[in-house]
Amino acid sequence: TGKDVITNANDAITAGSVGTWVADSLGSGNTTIKATSVTTTAADGINVTTGALAQAANIQVGTVSAGDHGINVAHGGTGSLTITPTGKSDADTDKAGIGAGVVASNTAAGTDITINVADVESNEASIYVAASRGKDGLNITTGNLVSRSGNGVFTDNAATADKGTTVVTGSVTAAGNGFDVQDWSKGSIDITVNGKVD
Repeated sequence: TGKDVITNANDAITAGSVGTWVADSLGSGNTTIKATSVTTTAADGINVTTGALAQAANIQVGTVSAGDHGINVAHGGTGSLTITPTGKSDADTDKAGIGAGVVASNTAAGTDITINVADVESNEASIYVAASRGKDGLNITTGNLVSRSGNGVFTDNAATADKGTTVVTGSVTAAGNGFDVQDWSKGSIDITVNGKVD
C-alpha cells in the first residue's frame, strides 16, 4: 500500500461525471484534495472514500457546482476530516432531485469532522452529516444556506464522541427543518444563526 493520496488541480475541473473521485484509498497517510473550482453536470463534484489505513482527509476547493452532491466524503481513517469550500457550493444543478451541498461521515476510529463552507444552495440538505463517530465531535461553520426540499443542516453525532456539535450559520431557508441536529455524545449542542431562518 502507498502512503499519502494527493490530488492537486491548479485549474478548474469540468466534467460530465464526478469531478474528483477517490475511491476506497488504501493509502496509510493523509488524503488531500485541492481544486480552484469543480463543475459537473450529472454527478457529485467531489466524491471521496478513505479506508481504515488512512489518516487525515482534507478537502480544499473554491466553488462547486454539481449535478448531484457538491462534496461527498466518507472518511474511514484515523484522523480528522476537514472540508473547506471557500466559494459557493451549488448542488443538484441538473434538477434531478438528488443533491446535498456537503455530505460527510467518519467512523469511531476518526477524530473530528470540521466543515467550513461559504454559501450553499441545494435540493436536499445543505449540510448532511450522516454519521459523526469520532471522539472529538463535529464543528460546522457556513454562510447562507438554501435547501429547496430538505433540511438546512442535518447532523448525527454519536455516543462514541466525547465532544458535541457546534454549528454557526448565516441565514437558513429550507423546505424541511432549518436544523435537525442530533447529538448522543458526552458533549453539548451549540447553534448560532447570524440571520433569518425560514
